Amino acid sequence: MLSIFVYLSPVSYLQLAKTFLLGMLDTFQINTMKEIQLVIDTYLARWGIETFFKVMKSGCLIEKTQFQSATSLLNCVALYKIITWRLMYITYLGRMCPELPCTIIFEKDEWQSLYAIVKKSKLPETPILLGVLIEMIAVLGGYVKRKNMHPGPKVMWIGLQVMRGCSYGWAAAKNLQVVNNQQKMSGKVCAYPGLSCHNPHPGV
Repeated sequence: MLSIFVYLSPVSYLQLAKTFLLGMLDTFQINTMKEIQLVIDTYLARWGIETFFKVMKSGCLIEKTQFQSATSLLNCVALYKIITWRLMYITYLGRMCPELPCTIIFEKDEWQSLYAIVKKSKLPETPILLGVLIEMIAVLGGYVKRKNMHPGPKVMWIGLQVMRGCSYGWAAAKNLQVVNNQQKMSGKVCAYPGLSCHNPHPGV
């Protein structure tokens, strides 16, 4: 079988002076520039694949499951694949389309609870941008903002878990506020008088 080398000399996005040659051993029939580009594009997908399995192993901890049957394990893998895909989708969409409204992915309780906790100010009248919310989530996961450095999957999976707890508490507090207001209107004594008199969520 014929093996063909394709040499690349990439230009760093940081405009570093140093470049390097990358040799790829391939078995495709390569005769045109279009075929060379196909080999390069295929190779570039490798990093995304490696990141996918990193999330499966380090984020979902798939290797630490202790199922006793193959069926249970396969069901778990199928679920974790969906979780991993969604995490990567959120992470990379925030990089590519930061100007989109955050509601394209997140629910109202999710972005509002996070905004109130992180910004500690009145909620905006319209949903914030996706890129802004992604950064806020990443900060909860340990992300430190630097120039030309986007949040990665690790800080995102930690931050998303924190956000989930915040949104649950936010929704529960709003429901409790509604119940307390109803009891106040009906003349009943509120079990949580502090919540009946003060709205804990500015702007809600």
